Amino acid sequence: MIKHSSILFISICIYTMLGIIWPELGIFRSGYSDDGGFNIAMASIIHAILFHLIAYNFSNYCVNPGFLKTPFAISCLVSIAYLGVPFLKYYGEVRYVEFDVGLQYRLFALLVVCASIFMILKIYAKYWTLFYFKSREVMHQSVGPLFVPFMYFIFGASLFYLIYGKIYLSLNETQIVLLQAGYFISLYYFSLFGLQHKAYWNELLFVSGGIAITYYLGTRYTLLLAVLLLGFGRISRIQSNQRRKSMVLLCLLLIPLVTILILGPLTAMTKNRYGEISLNYELQRTDYVDFVAAASLADYKENVFKGLYTSSLWAIPGSYIDKSRLDYSMEPFFDNNQWRSPDKREGHTLKTNDYPDSIFSCGAMVGGVVGAILLPLVWFGVFSIVLSRLNNTLLLSFYLASVPAMFNIEIAFFKIIPVLRNWFVTSIILFVFIQLTIILYPKLMGYTKGRNC
Repeated sequence: MIKHSSILFISICIYTMLGIIWPELGIFRSGYSDDGGFNIAMASIIHAILFHLIAYNFSNYCVNPGFLKTPFAISCLVSIAYLGVPFLKYYGEVRYVEFDVGLQYRLFALLVVCASIFMILKIYAKYWTLFYFKSREVMHQSVGPLFVPFMYFIFGASLFYLIYGKIYLSLNETQIVLLQAGYFISLYYFSLFGLQHKAYWNELLFVSGGIAITYYLGTRYTLLLAVLLLGFGRISRIQSNQRRKSMVLLCLLLIPLVTILILGPLTAMTKNRYGEISLNYELQRTDYVDFVAAASLADYKENVFKGLYTSSLWAIPGSYIDKSRLDYSMEPFFDNNQWRSPDKREGHTLKTNDYPDSIFSCGAMVGGVVGAILLPLVWFGVFSIVLSRLNNTLLLSFYLASVPAMFNIEIAFFKIIPVLRNWFVTSIILFVFIQLTIILYPKLMGYTKGRNC
C-alpha cells in the first residue's frame, strides 16, 4: 500500500511542475495578467497545495466504511474536485471581467472556501454516516430485493422520458430536473447503496445512460458525475480502511489532471464553440472561487430575505404564476454592481448571466466572506436537521431523494427554494412507491439484515 505522504509528495511535485511550465505560457511569460509569470506560477502552486490539503482532509473521513457511501460525501467530493480542476486558471484570461480582482483576493477566497468545507465535514460527516446506516437497515427490513427492479424501472423511465421529451416535446427546466433526479437516484443506489450484484453490467448501463443524456441535452456534468460516482462506488467497497483512504486520496488528486486531458475533446463534442477551444478558458467554467472573491469585494450586497422571497416565487408551479415576469433573485446584485456576462460566444447578455454559481458564491453575495462560510453550513444543516427527525420508510425516502440536491454544485440563489421543493416532491413520490411495495409484497418484510451493500 502506498503511503499517504508519498502520494501527496509526488502529486504536489507534478502540480508544481505544471504550474511552472504550463504550455505556451509558463513562469517566464506574463500571459494575460500584469502580475508577471513568477507571481502567476506561485498562485497556481499555492492553489494546488490548498487543494491537496482539503483532499487529504476529506480522505481521512473515508476511513469510516459508511461515510463515502453518503450523498453528503459525494457532494463534498465534487466541490473539492471543482476546486482542483482550475488550478492553472491564473495563466488565462479571466472568463468574466467582473472576477478580475487580483491574485491575492482570489487566493483568499480559495482559503475561505476550503475553511467552509473543513467546517462542513467536521460538523455533518458523522450525522450523514448515521443516516446512511439507518436508511440501509430500513431498506433491508421493509422492501429488500424489491428495490432492485424498482430502481431499474426508475432508471429506464426517467432516461426514456428525458430523451423522448427532449426530442419530441418541450420539456421545461423543472421537468428536466425531476427526470434527471430519477437517473441520479438510481445511479447512486446501484453504485453505493443497494446490493452490488452484476456491478460491471450496472456500470456499463449507467455510463451509456450518461452518454445519452450528455449527447441529447449537451450537459457534460451528467456523464462526468456518473463516471466519478461509479469509480468511487468501487472504492467504497474496499474492505481495508487504510487502503480505501489511500485510494480516495489518489483518485481525488488525479481528477484535475484527467479533466485537463478530456475537457477539450468533451467540450468540442457537446458544445458549439466559435473558433478554437481554449482549454484554460474551459477550465474556468468549473471555477466558483473567483465568484466568491468578486462578490465579497462588491460594493452592493443583496438582502437575503428579499432573495429568498424571490426564490420562493420561483418554486411556485408555472401554471399558477407567470415566471417570465420574475427576476432572478440576485439580479439586483448584478445590476447594482454593473456586472454582465462578457461571454459573447455563448450568447449571454446582462439578463442571462451564466456565472458559475455555488452555495458559496450565494453566501458571498449576501454576506461577503462571512456569508461564504455560513450559508453553506446552513444549507447542509437544513438537510441534516430534517433527516435527523425522520424514521423508517420516511427517512429512507427523504434520504434517497436528497441525492439530486446533494449532487448539484451549481446552485444559484433563486434556485435554493426550488431545490428544496424538488427534494420534498421527490421524497413524497418515493415514499408512496415504497408503501405500495410493502403493501403488495408483505412477505418481503422479514428480509435478512445481514446482506452487504
